[in-house]
Amino acid sequence: VFRRLAQDVKAFHDFCEAEAARLRPQWPDMSASWLAALIVGRWPSGAPLRQGISADPGSTIPPDNSFTFHGDEGHTCPFGAHIRKVNPRKGAGDVVDVPRMLRRGIPFGPRLKDEPAAERGLLFLAYQSSIQNTFEFVTVQWMNSDRRPGPGDDVLI
Repeated sequence: VFRRLAQDVKAFHDFCEAEAARLRPQWPDMSASWLAALIVGRWPSGAPLRQGISADPGSTIPPDNSFTFHGDEGHTCPFGAHIRKVNPRKGAGDVVDVPRMLRRGIPFGPRLKDEPAAERGLLFLAYQSSIQNTFEFVTVQWMNSDRRPGPGDDVLI
């Protein structure tokens, strides 16, 4: 599967700024970048969310893709986080009963700070044994479900 996904990066950042400000009375440490990481399930550097860390710890080379959600009841990485909805890993409340996909993405367009009005997005490629049984299942049955693979909607999508 190949998709060219346009992303309104500025609108996403603006949303996270406004919502973080709205949530600060209940969560004083809430920042726009932490809220964005909770929605995506990873920090901008690609680092996965970890308990007790409320700022991007920076990237590691090679990236840490060996983590699971074992022991996380949705408090560190929310059940509705994009990564948890589209690529669930072993953990409480997560169903992992479909064949896996190999996913790769390449961003396109200039960085937001360089050209705020320019078109940006992701060139997305997924390899799987069956488009219908894997890719379509994940995008239709999981991303748009408030119950599967874990509770919560994929807010990013």
